[in-house]
Amino acid sequence: SRMASLTPAQRRVLSGLAEGLLNKQIAHEMGISVATVKAHMTAIFRKLGVLNRTQALHQFRLARFGGQAAE
Repeated sequence: SRMASLTPAQRRVLSGLAEGLLNKQIAHEMGISVATVKAHMTAIFRKLGVLNRTQALHQFRLARFGGQAAE
């Protein structure tokens, strides 16, 4: 699956996104720069075939909840 192609760091960034964190907050929690978070986001979008954070989050939730998006 596309989700399986994500690196551990990309999964952590996506998990932070799912928790509603801002890039700055994700960067602080991971001990990386905001620019690195943005680079991970770009890679996540490319790997998942999405264009933005909302679409990436939707794909993450579909994968996490076995095909059902959380409402």
